[in-house]
Amino acid sequence: MAMLFSEENRRIVYQGYVDDPRNTNNAWMETVAANFHCDAYLRQHLRLSAGTDAADVFWLDVNPDSEEFKKLYANHAQLVLLAALSRI
Repeated sequence: MAMLFSEENRRIVYQGYVDDPRNTNNAWMETVAANFHCDAYLRQHLRLSAGTDAADVFWLDVNPDSEEFKKLYANHAQLVLLAALSRI
C-alpha cells in the first residue's frame, strides 16, 4: 500500500505560470499542482490543520456549481478540476 504523500502516489497535474492577483509585468507566480489520491477510509481519519499560509482547511466537494468552490482563490478551482480529472 502506498503512503499518501509518496512519489508513487503523486500525479502532477499542472506545472508553470498561474493566474494570481499578485502577478506583475516583472514578476509572476508559478506552481506545481499535484494530486495525492486519498481513499475514503483515510479521508475520514486524516486530521486537517491549516498552515501558516492558510486561514482554514476543509474537505470540499469538486462541484463547479458550489458557492464554496466558486470562491477558491485565484485559479485554484481550475487546478482542483485538473486534479479530479486526472483520476478518471
